[in-house]
Amino acid sequence: MTMKRLRQITSITALLAFALAPAALLGAAPDSGRVPVNIPVKSSRANGMDISFLNNAPAGAHGFIRATPDGHFANDKGRVKFVGIAIVGTLCFPNRAEADEIAGYLARHGVNLVRFHFFMNYLLAKDKARANGYFAALDYFIHALNRRGIYIDLDLYDLYQISPPGIVPDGGRFKPNDFFFYSKAIEAQKYYASLVFNHVNPHTKRAYKDESGIAFAELLNENSPFWGDTLQKCAGESKAELEKLFIAWVEKNAISAADYKALLADPAKPLAPGNITFPSVYDSEAMKEFSVALMLRYYRSMKTFLGTLGARIPLTGHNCPLSPADFYTLARTMDYTCSHFYWTHSDKSSLKTPLNHFWTLPPQLGRVRNAGMPAIVNEFSYSHPNKYRSEGLPELMAYGALQDLDALVLFSYHDEWPKFMKNGKPAQGSWETPNEKLRYHSNLVKDPAIWPLVPALALSFRQGMVRPAENRLRITSTRDEAVKRETRERRYTKEQMDGLETDSFYSRQLLASSEETYKKVISIARAYDKTDTAQLLAFTSRVEREFTPGPGGFLYNADGGPSAPRLDIKPWRISYLPVDDNSNFTAAHDSLRRALAKNNIKIPAVENGVIASDTGEIRRDFANGVLSVDTPRLVVRSGFIQGDNAALGGTLAFAVGNEHLSAAIVSGDAKELASARTVYVLFGVNAGNSGEKPAKMKDFHIGSDYGDGGEPPIMADALAVSLSWKRTHAGYRVFAEDPDKAEYQLLAESKAGGDMVSFTCLKNAYRYKIVFD
Repeated sequence: MTMKRLRQITSITALLAFALAPAALLGAAPDSGRVPVNIPVKSSRANGMDISFLNNAPAGAHGFIRATPDGHFANDKGRVKFVGIAIVGTLCFPNRAEADEIAGYLARHGVNLVRFHFFMNYLLAKDKARANGYFAALDYFIHALNRRGIYIDLDLYDLYQISPPGIVPDGGRFKPNDFFFYSKAIEAQKYYASLVFNHVNPHTKRAYKDESGIAFAELLNENSPFWGDTLQKCAGESKAELEKLFIAWVEKNAISAADYKALLADPAKPLAPGNITFPSVYDSEAMKEFSVALMLRYYRSMKTFLGTLGARIPLTGHNCPLSPADFYTLARTMDYTCSHFYWTHSDKSSLKTPLNHFWTLPPQLGRVRNAGMPAIVNEFSYSHPNKYRSEGLPELMAYGALQDLDALVLFSYHDEWPKFMKNGKPAQGSWETPNEKLRYHSNLVKDPAIWPLVPALALSFRQGMVRPAENRLRITSTRDEAVKRETRERRYTKEQMDGLETDSFYSRQLLASSEETYKKVISIARAYDKTDTAQLLAFTSRVEREFTPGPGGFLYNADGGPSAPRLDIKPWRISYLPVDDNSNFTAAHDSLRRALAKNNIKIPAVENGVIASDTGEIRRDFANGVLSVDTPRLVVRSGFIQGDNAALGGTLAFAVGNEHLSAAIVSGDAKELASARTVYVLFGVNAGNSGEKPAKMKDFHIGSDYGDGGEPPIMADALAVSLSWKRTHAGYRVFAEDPDKAEYQLLAESKAGGDMVSFTCLKNAYRYKIVFD
């Protein structure tokens, strides 16, 4: 990249001219166009991005991470918040040189957590030499990460294609829901857990059960009887065991024949093995209750077993609960909750999407937390080829902080689709020969919409630059409500259904029943949910659920103590069917706001197409598709921000020629922007593969090809931005990062004191660092 020094404008007259002039006259590129970008997957360049001061190295130096009674993670020094990224499959096993380089690169971006995902199969390789080689690589990688203050999140049980010695599952391999009840699957899980936690890392001389650099672990990935109805698919030996467990459950709980009749293959015959079918959990009350009993039994037994091994880290079960029943079982047995979030709509801006759309981010984050438990997002991506995906990290910065979450984990760092143990090699991409294309929700390190903004996420979230909501609103639910809330509530005509933008599998599961039932019955289960006011409240306030003996369906301010007044929220029935003019949402929100005010709970009104947080720091202009975050240490503008933008009381101005992008101006040393010595100016822009065709759509979601077409190089929107900042200084330097080399080069400087900082961004540089003398 050719760098060019720019003349410095240091007068107040220039600032006024900047604020008034069109963007095209300010030195910004008149035609944004596109430029090739090839961000490296690892780098050790000393003059690149470096905010590793955020990490307290080595990870675990202040004791084990634990869940605290107030619902957060902490070590002996105090609360710990995580910004992480997933590394998947064979990429969990780099060689030593690669491990050191990757660990350093991540630490310099402010990452303090790596989630290992789809890695267990390799440790189970039947070829012992190969298995030992994988363990050796993993040991050193964990050691390298821990040395740089990066903790580990273990996704323990996922995608098992290899069974432990002496365990032969019926049919040759385990099915997802086998792990809740099938004796061989549970025996295998205990073997897997023992293999990992009893293993001694030769570089630390500690077993992983004694390693405080392991932060926490997940028992299951995207796996629950309420996820995909997979109990219906049980067969052979596992189904025989499930039938015995069901009969025992019926007898123990004195379930009447009328309640389980729907599960009998032949209702004229008695309950007995061979005469039981397992329908959708969404179609049978007995099936729901039995499924919850299975989950509670499994979680308790596995947590007890891991305790006997000596594991001391927080645990969760199913790592992507969608159902209230899932959350109930986790609340009764586990240490924390987590969830996955993907925005996968190729032609939809999240910031312009109707507020009552179920998959908008703030309500999804508002559904993650159980009262008194830490809550994390352990998979997050606004996925390629969505052309507005640069909105993702700004939304996560804003609403992850508003909900006071404990960890935000991006999915995934580099291309993660290995062939697992079919041939032991990744299908695409490796550390030696990186995949140079953008892919669905992988290869985020290559994505100019995502990767340039990661340091802003780390700086802001880990240091609390965006304040948590002032209102901590708790919604009560009884056990029966949590389980039985899944029943269908409304039916729609064919005309209504034809007009519905369906959200593929996930919303079919939530809004209908199972995929199969959806095809047969015109019905929607949760189009109106009696107690899900998170959709209304999470844009403004922190929301959490509390399971209580009763009564359920009430809302109160958790900071008000036991005597806080409670509001019956069942009258507020929220439609998830998108209404483009937001009239449904606005009317319901205003009605609820007025009711809350009578209980001395104040939330902002929706005004002129804008909904703001109760802190006043976050403004979502859904009418124009703009997200604004304004705090003393962080300024964010995301979405359709073409034109003039101002912040910090009008002292900071930047003109944007791009129709759509995201910008973050963040303090690099925790001081307020007005006095910080180092300030980062970071941008996320749309990008795609060369020659990429529009993604096929399936029910509003990206189709099965995941938009992975096209070839290298990646082409990104050219940046068309000029910035001017009225701030007294003794001199400054502006550095621009060459994205292809991951290093900063001098762009502009002023050695004399003054009261103005101004520069025009380069079209192919998306990170800038201002260093004040």
